Amino acid sequence: MLNEVRRGLIYNNLLAIFLVFFATFLNGKPIPFIGNMVWLQIGVILLMYLLMTHRVFLGCFLGVQVSAVWLWNWEVFLLSNFIIVFISAISPLVAISLMKFFKLSSFFDSGKLVFQHLIFLAIFTAICNTFLKFLSYSYFEADPSNLSFDALLFIERYFLGDLFGCLFVLFFATSIVVPFIKFLLPKLAPSKSV
Repeated sequence: MLNEVRRGLIYNNLLAIFLVFFATFLNGKPIPFIGNMVWLQIGVILLMYLLMTHRVFLGCFLGVQVSAVWLWNWEVFLLSNFIIVFISAISPLVAISLMKFFKLSSFFDSGKLVFQHLIFLAIFTAICNTFLKFLSYSYFEADPSNLSFDALLFIERYFLGDLFGCLFVLFFATSIVVPFIKFLLPKLAPSKSV
């Protein structure tokens, strides 16, 4: 029994690494201080936490780290890069935890998923990720002599990219992936796992 739990945990983390890497590959390299218009990576990480809880944190973190090193040629041991990768992996988990702590949503009502609560979660995740990345970029990356860093543009672009990425992935998962799984493998269909 314990071996099955460990095996399931390992498979879930490997799946998280693969899906985060794949989403990052689809997006390409983020544009520093501007961001991307749709950031799929944050949406996939949010979906992993919704489906498999906090147990896939290591997989999400390693997925972002592997993507950053392999696809973007980031240095592994640079503190600013490590913090940005950590923020990418922890922001959706922070948003879910805060929503549960303040009893804003359980995401399910009578066993059915409440999509309106997922929209609020996507907004809250985008706010958390944007705010934390703004703090880290402004501390580590911004040069005080360089006046071209526009804080409002940074916040707007990152927020919209994170929001659209979360909404796209959540909409895709709830409208296409889950019905497909329910049709083919009804025993594996996600239920009240959050």
